[in-house]
Amino acid sequence: MAKLPGISVFGATLQSELRPKKSVRPGAIWITTDQGRITQVISNLITNSCKSSPPSISISVQIGRQGDQVVISVEDEGFGISPKDMAEIYAPFFRSDRKVIRNEVGTGLGLVISKTLVELHGGEIKASSTVDVGTRMQVILPGASDAPTGQRTGSAPVD
Repeated sequence: MAKLPGISVFGATLQSELRPKKSVRPGAIWITTDQGRITQVISNLITNSCKSSPPSISISVQIGRQGDQVVISVEDEGFGISPKDMAEIYAPFFRSDRKVIRNEVGTGLGLVISKTLVELHGGEIKASSTVDVGTRMQVILPGASDAPTGQRTGSAPVD
């Protein structure tokens, strides 16, 4: 079992342990990124899932490969995003009008920053959601390989 780094939410640090449901790792996936910025993106997506889900709901983080791309998915069984809000989620300072989410602390900049960081890496971020069912966010990054492509900073296996 691997310890996950602490994630700060509302001034408290969430500490968790990674408990894979099953091992699907035939080998490490390597990608060269700014590790700090991609960690920021993943942390933001997990934090958003925590904010938009009732207590005790599972949040799934999956990492896989599609061709030469790494796909990181964060999926929750939370309150979901309405179609009206879905059109605005990447707008600066956007906050949902839904009362269940509106009460959460935030600036409305997390997804804007995350989208920008992912695009600066040549990738894309996608969202799909159903109200009262949950949300799935996917980060798709180019440059996946089976082995390190050099000793550049940020080159690390994703597993």
